[in-house]
Amino acid sequence: MTTDHVTIERRFCGPPESGNGGYSCGLLAAHVGGPAEVTLRRSPPRGIGAFGDAPADGPPFLLGRLAVRQFRPIAPASAQVVVGWRIAKEGRKLFAGSARFSDEGNLSAVAKATWIQLN
Repeated sequence: MTTDHVTIERRFCGPPESGNGGYSCGLLAAHVGGPAEVTLRRSPPRGIGAFGDAPADGPPFLLGRLAVRQFRPIAPASAQVVVGWRIAKEGRKLFAGSARFSDEGNLSAVAKATWIQLN
């Protein structure tokens, strides 16, 4: 068995002392070298937490799992269109999908996330 260490730089911050969920999942998936699904069982520490999001009109959520499939490279400075939708809710788990398109309308990536609602 091989063990690798991954460091999440402070500029990719999430909640205090934690990395951004999407960035951290992508960083881990890059080690696989292909499509990957990352499950966050603990908050990944930043710089040396959990990944969260809090809608303005609702309770905060923590990212539990993220699966992404990228179809084409995404240029950092290019215009993109991102859409998201709710798939289902089971108790405190919220399942959501998202897609990213180039400004020409070409599908760049799709994702499915599991979010855990905090009490």
